Amino acid sequence: MPQDRVEKALREVLGTVRAELVVTSQEGAADLAVLARRASRVAGWLHSVSANSMDVLRGEPHVALATSRFVAGRAQPRAQTQPVVFYPPFAPAGGNEHLFAAGHGRDGHPAGGVLMVNPIPVKGAALLHQLIHRLPGHRFPLVEGWWDTAREFIGYPNVHWVPRTCAMGPICAANDLLLVPSQVEGAFPQVIVEAGLHGVATVGSSRGGIPEAVGDGGVILHPDDVDAWVRAIESADRPGLGTKARSGTVPLVRPCLPELAAAGLIPAAAVG
Repeated sequence: MPQDRVEKALREVLGTVRAELVVTSQEGAADLAVLARRASRVAGWLHSVSANSMDVLRGEPHVALATSRFVAGRAQPRAQTQPVVFYPPFAPAGGNEHLFAAGHGRDGHPAGGVLMVNPIPVKGAALLHQLIHRLPGHRFPLVEGWWDTAREFIGYPNVHWVPRTCAMGPICAANDLLLVPSQVEGAFPQVIVEAGLHGVATVGSSRGGIPEAVGDGGVILHPDDVDAWVRAIESADRPGLGTKARSGTVPLVRPCLPELAAAGLIPAAAVG
């Protein structure tokens, strides 16, 4: 429904239904938390360290679900709010990998592509241009993200542009290194986990929650050190790091109800 009707609708629902839990985030979340906490438990979901995300804390939800330890560390909840690290849930890798021969991509060439998703300025497009130019022997599949920047990259002979898609499984399966050269403090980039579940290692920037998402499954570098990024792409132990990436991300494929029960957000009986 239109956002300007959400508060009224929530008030009507809470007047007729006993809600065990109300979860809210984004614009207007603080007001919704104030309204909902009169009748039920309330969780504010902190999806990033932006002011928009953190504003829900003004409404004093019972629990603040932080999408990473990095986000939890930036939060400043009031005494009435319990911060809880709650990583995003993920589905198992699978679905379309049968489209690719083992160790090969769609075009039949050996796997080894250097994948990047959302090549826009704040995500490190300037560094990406330099890497593509300096590593002409490497394939760079680029997946459209927030907006279409194809015109900036399709002139390179070693770039393959992929229009925006939710079917990342086949794309990850056809490559063995992910670039996350973000200039901004990502909370916990889900693409790192999605790639890791397919055994794809990450070379990521040292910003925000990126190192937390990468763990042992990749290499962390300063986003301005171009030479270090070139060396990492050329020398990273992709199979070894890919194995570690898979091991580190598999635990994130899990039932989440036990975590919510442990945080006191839902009754233990609801876990089943």
